[in-house]
Amino acid sequence: MAEIAVIGAGCGRTGTASLKAALEILLGGKCYHMFELLQAEHEQLWIDAAGGKPDWDTIMKGFKATVDFPGSVFYADLMVKYPSAKVVLSVRSPESWYKSVSETIWNPSGMEHYWAFWIFPSSRLFQRMCKGWRAKILGVPEIPITDKEGIIQAFEAWNEKVKATVPKDRLLVHEAKDGWEPLCKFLGLPVPSEPYPNVNDTADFTKMMVARRNEALKYNAALFAGIGGVVVLVSHKTCKHFGALIATVAAGCLAVMIPKKFRGA
Repeated sequence: MAEIAVIGAGCGRTGTASLKAALEILLGGKCYHMFELLQAEHEQLWIDAAGGKPDWDTIMKGFKATVDFPGSVFYADLMVKYPSAKVVLSVRSPESWYKSVSETIWNPSGMEHYWAFWIFPSSRLFQRMCKGWRAKILGVPEIPITDKEGIIQAFEAWNEKVKATVPKDRLLVHEAKDGWEPLCKFLGLPVPSEPYPNVNDTADFTKMMVARRNEALKYNAALFAGIGGVVVLVSHKTCKHFGALIATVAAGCLAVMIPKKFRGA
């Protein structure tokens, strides 16, 4: 059974990648993050967790800590599962946090939202998973990322909720700029000689996001071109009415693939 020592309760883009690296140095073991979720293909496990059927032993097997989405959204459940674990609420200024999430993880062109990723079954599952845990922070109906005031209010409300529900002796509110000292004191561990990690900045994330989006668009372009080629071929060899029928069927298939919000529904 995994023995989680630290539970991250902070939202994504609050220095969680740096915190992950720091905890791995301090604890001498792996820290669960969205990176690990994608590598292990745990999407369905987190969908189950959001549905009230978590399998924490499977998800957290081999890890000593967890930070970032979606684990942070389930901090209360994880506190019950791992009663000796301490909780770190990673924070940053609301304005800088909004700028970061709107340009990265919640960017309309990112993996969580963009329609082009629906061409991949794994991406459809990923978007379904993300929608489930975002509801715990952004509510239902979900606050749109363009509503800056609403998103910031949700962020601040989440942080206050964590502070109100985690016992003070079990909670550390931490900013990346605070560095090693408060984190090490909280965990009762010596301060490492190396600098506090600084990873996953917005520029690096944006570069990765654009590359993945372009890849998805290429696959969609190939699909649309293939469908168009079939329609032209069938129309040429049969009659234009049958070709129109094929085109209608193809459009129907695409309508099923593309999320409703991108179809004007």
